[in-house]
Amino acid sequence: MSRRTGSGRLLALACASAAAAAVVSVLIRAPGCGFVATGQATFPSARLQSHGPAPGSRAEGLARRAFGGNRVAYIAVVEAQVKEGQEDAFLEASLENARNSKREDSNQRFDVLQSQTDSSKFALVEIYRAEKGPVDHKASEHYAAWRDAVADMMEVPRSATQWDTIFPSRPSSYAPSGLILERGPGMETYFDISHIFVDVKPGREQDFIDLTVKTALTSIPEVTCHRFDVLQSVDDSTKFLIQQVWRDPSDLAFYKATDNYLRWDGAVANMQAKSRVVKKWVNHFPTVAVGWTTPDGTQ
Repeated sequence: MSRRTGSGRLLALACASAAAAAVVSVLIRAPGCGFVATGQATFPSARLQSHGPAPGSRAEGLARRAFGGNRVAYIAVVEAQVKEGQEDAFLEASLENARNSKREDSNQRFDVLQSQTDSSKFALVEIYRAEKGPVDHKASEHYAAWRDAVADMMEVPRSATQWDTIFPSRPSSYAPSGLILERGPGMETYFDISHIFVDVKPGREQDFIDLTVKTALTSIPEVTCHRFDVLQSVDDSTKFLIQQVWRDPSDLAFYKATDNYLRWDGAVANMQAKSRVVKKWVNHFPTVAVGWTTPDGTQ
């Protein structure tokens, strides 16, 4: 099997450890000019700090509605299943699309993920700070090239779900401080990524938000959690997506034994309309820890 999709990749995930600092290849954002320069830099790991209005709180929700209830971020999660033998070709086309998409003015993230349990399944997580961002993306030459390149690779039609951010509360907190970070072949760092889909009972949405954001704020300093994002569906307010990015599976196991998680798990059980669905992914872009954390300290 190939380097990218074979068992060695999953072994790398299981053995991965994120260093406190790393020398990485980067593309640097110049003001008003997009990403224009490449080079090397050393970055410390970011730590969580609480600042500004409480993200996801009732007060923040009221503030959003006071300004017309506009979306804060424009987030799409695209899932694809490719034909057997097309995994590497799809991945290479998607990586090229991701690199070019990160140069788009409104783009905050463009993650390329692959299922830990089925190498034919992928997810693309696209995050924009403005409504025009996804429109411009689909009008771009690199999107058209990707769309045409992967058209015959699909085992089933792609699906896309639309989300807004609850935590973090700002689109800028998804971007790694204006830097794209990617290690070369053989130097990648793989992480243990969970997408947790939660359907709550109507009327319990804010209770779920309050509890989950509180859990995120207190959990991130406890364990090596690079991201703990809370998203809400724009089509159905009872649907939520929690994205957690762990250094390796042992950190997730440690988290699930903490009082913080156990309190959340017990309380959320009474809010859920049905059982949670968990999908496990590994990253192909970005491939360094500081590609998942933000130097402003929000995650």
